[in-house]
Amino acid sequence: MKQVKNIVAINASHRRNGYTEFLLNKIKEGIQQENGTLDIIHLSEKKIHHCISCGTCHTQKSFLKCVFEEKDDVKDIFTRIRIADFVIYATPIYIFTISGLLKVLFDRFYSTMNVMDFSLTKSGHL
Repeated sequence: MKQVKNIVAINASHRRNGYTEFLLNKIKEGIQQENGTLDIIHLSEKKIHHCISCGTCHTQKSFLKCVFEEKDDVKDIFTRIRIADFVIYATPIYIFTISGLLKVLFDRFYSTMNVMDFSLTKSGHL
């Protein structure tokens, strides 16, 4: 079994030094004891544009390239996620759901996948 060495944590709290960061730091201590690394990304400190559903990322000219790719920090976040062995998404619960910061980041995943390339089985499953 491969040992997990490079872990990225997405801190989706709007507040620094809150409970979410406290828990991530406890996890980081344990990972470091096992000679691993935990890179914590604080979304509250990043510039992240909302997906505007323009569809440009699914055109032939700009396939899988968001119109905001060079204008905010999402490209760097996605790069750090791609090279990680494991990703932790940490969010406080706001009104029974994830924070808005994390939802905005998740919406931007749309530009990283070919939504036209899927097929269904006869039963309708992907």
